[in-house]
Amino acid sequence: MQTLNFKQYIKYKYYNKIYFNLLNKLINAFIKRGNKYRGLKFLFLLKYLIKINGKKDPNHVLIIALLKSILKIFFIKIRLGGKFKDIPMPLLSERQIRFVVRDLFKYSKSKKSRNISIHNLNKLILLTCKKKGSIINKNYKAYKKALDARVFLSLRKK
Repeated sequence: MQTLNFKQYIKYKYYNKIYFNLLNKLINAFIKRGNKYRGLKFLFLLKYLIKINGKKDPNHVLIIALLKSILKIFFIKIRLGGKFKDIPMPLLSERQIRFVVRDLFKYSKSKKSRNISIHNLNKLILLTCKKKGSIINKNYKAYKKALDARVFLSLRKK
């Protein structure tokens, strides 16, 4: 199978849309006290670190990491027989990207100061691109949980 480079990915409407949404969500997450310049500066620094450490095009690494870390389901809790059951439900594409950005920031906080560390974020994106790391593990566990809970889909009321 032939691999596509970044320019070929962006030609497809789906990839173009999710990449644009990813950049918007990242910039919005980086903004501190309404300072958009600071958010853009943080994004450019992240791309620079990805280019230095990954030795690839940072845009391509970002889109590959996004595609590998997207979780297409979430769980709602419904009470059945005195117990709460988790029922898998599909996610829309914008919400999928929002969940990815939230997980990126959740797992990239530094242990000492509890602030987002750009170096941890860089490592997490590069690990996700290689199908390793905490986001991939979390998605795999959610996938297994969804397979176990698919029996309850018929019980959900519309």
